[in-house]
Amino acid sequence: MFVGAMSMVNYLVISTGINAHNPKILAAIPNSLVQSLTSNTGWLISAAIIERLFALWIHLSLSVLVWIAVNHAAKFWLYPLAICFHAAVDIPAAMHQTNLLASPSVTLILTIILTILLGWFVYWYAHKLGLHFTTQKA
Repeated sequence: MFVGAMSMVNYLVISTGINAHNPKILAAIPNSLVQSLTSNTGWLISAAIIERLFALWIHLSLSVLVWIAVNHAAKFWLYPLAICFHAAVDIPAAMHQTNLLASPSVTLILTIILTILLGWFVYWYAHKLGLHFTTQKA
């Protein structure tokens, strides 16, 4: 669906070179990449940043779920659940890659909804176990 974090950094560096109008830099960059970067809209870049933030939220939520499984021996079932949740959150992106979802906006919205549901479940389950994630003052 969207580019990864490292690709975003690479594209930012290349875009800076394109904007500098340096002939040496422009000669080193393939024309197809220049065309792709100059034709992207602002919302696409914003959507990529938003998607990366929600990807971070997904991984933090799944990390907390695995942390609970590690610290509670009777919660072994949380490991496969975390794997299933990860797969479920990836479904909109997979559907977009196979052209089952044509719109990147719909894909992003579905990913955001699934991420919020995942975060809510982890929050609810942690509080059900009596875990509270607060900072303590020294």
